Amino acid sequence: MSASREKQNRQAAAGQADPKTAREAQQRKEEKRTNLLYGVIAAAVLIALIVSLVWRSDLLPKMTTAATIDGEKYTLLEALAMERYGKVYLSLGVNELGYNNDKGYYEKFCAAVDEVRRVQPNAVIYIQSLIPVNEAQYLAATGHDYLTNDHLRIYNQLMQQVAEEKKVAYVNVYEAFADENGSLPEGDSRDGVHLYKESCQRWLEYLRTHTVEFDTLYPDGPPPVEVPDPEPAGPDTSTADGSGQG
Repeated sequence: MSASREKQNRQAAAGQADPKTAREAQQRKEEKRTNLLYGVIAAAVLIALIVSLVWRSDLLPKMTTAATIDGEKYTLLEALAMERYGKVYLSLGVNELGYNNDKGYYEKFCAAVDEVRRVQPNAVIYIQSLIPVNEAQYLAATGHDYLTNDHLRIYNQLMQQVAEEKKVAYVNVYEAFADENGSLPEGDSRDGVHLYKESCQRWLEYLRTHTVEFDTLYPDGPPPVEVPDPEPAGPDTSTADGSGQG
C-alpha cells in the first residue's frame, strides 16, 4: 500500500477528511452557490426587461413574443405566469432618465406593478432603486450628459412613492453604491454606468440581505389585485335589423 493511501486510510479511520477531497467539495459548493447567485441575477435582468418594455408602451405588451419554449411562443406576461414565485424584482435602467417625463414614468411603473401582481398575486414584489452614476466618467466615455444624479434621485423618490401606494417592498440599492457626494465611485464601473463583476456581486449580496416575508409585509392579507379597465368597444355599425352597415 502506498504511503498516500495509508495516510488517507488513517484519516478516514480517525474521522478526518482528506484535505484535497475537502478542498474539492468546498470548491463544488462555491461553484454551486455562484451559479445560484447568477441565476438570481438573470431573473432580475429578466424583470428589468419587463419594466423597460412597460416604459416603452402604455402597458405590458399583450401580443409580443417574449419567449419560445419547446417551440411554443409566449408573451411576456404569459412567460411570467408559467411558474409561481415568492419574489419578483423590478429594476429599471438609467436610460429612462433621458425621456424627461416624470409623470409618465410614475404612471407606467404603477401599471407595471399591477400587471406583475395580477399574474403573481402571492409574490413579494420588490422595486429596486436606481444605482447612482458617475457623471464625469459617463461624459468622458460617451460624450452624453443627460444622465445626472439629481434627476436619478427624483426617479428614486417616484419609485418609493409607487412602492408605498402599491404596498410593495422598496429596496434602496442606491445607498450601497453612493459615495459621500452621491455619485458612483470610479472603481465600480468602466464608464460610470455599467458595473464591474465585483460590483454586481455586491449588488446581489445587498438584495439577498434586504428581504421581507410575505406575511410580514401583508399581516392582514395580500392587497387586492387591480384589474385593468376593459378597452373601449368600437362604434356600433349594426343596423336596426342586426345586419352590418356596408
